[in-house]
Amino acid sequence: MKLNVAICDDEMASHDVVDKMLAPYKEKINLMHFLNAKDMLEHVMEFNVILLDIEMPGMDGIEAGRILHERNEKSCIIMLTAKRERFKDGYKIGARRFVTKPIDEEELIEAIDSAIFSFIGMKKVPVRFNSQNLYIEQNLIRTITAKGSFIQIETKDKLYDSNDSLKKYVENLDKQLFVMPTRGVIVNMKYIVNICGNILYMDDETEIKISRRQIKNVTEKIVEYDKKYFY
Repeated sequence: MKLNVAICDDEMASHDVVDKMLAPYKEKINLMHFLNAKDMLEHVMEFNVILLDIEMPGMDGIEAGRILHERNEKSCIIMLTAKRERFKDGYKIGARRFVTKPIDEEELIEAIDSAIFSFIGMKKVPVRFNSQNLYIEQNLIRTITAKGSFIQIETKDKLYDSNDSLKKYVENLDKQLFVMPTRGVIVNMKYIVNICGNILYMDDETEIKISRRQIKNVTEKIVEYDKKYFY
């Protein structure tokens, strides 16, 4: 799933720099350019990530961010600014990250990587509930368990099922989000709160055993997930 990313900045030099720095991400993002906040806010597309300059003539980035916040849009806002004293204003409108200007490549890449990771699990997968075919977001799934001729998909408040094999179902899952602690069981790492020895502790106090063969692989995946998610 490609993310829709917008840069809103009145300086063309910033657009050129961002274009160059984000060139390696062309398979992951659709990048659109706006020279003022008004045009960006009037665009029909809803953006997953917005690189938003604070200092702009007319409507500045803080005001634009406030409007986005009031609309309850789920855009991840990354503020661009040469004035660190404006960071506090950015936090008020829910900015996720800040990149100092002139645009620092390391800061920009870290901010984009963090934003991309925050959207993992948004892709929907097919399930069945009360004989009805539905689609749910992957990040809502807690566990997936093989149950003989079908699989059971557990979320916080419902149990779904599917006639697909576990192997086929796993092909549609985001590999960054799920781990297989033992044969026939898939776990969403988002809901793991601790790992001790060969036991996974879930946030609902459920305990899931890890097979001896999978301990190293499971531990490494959880550590890598934590590094990205809690950066």
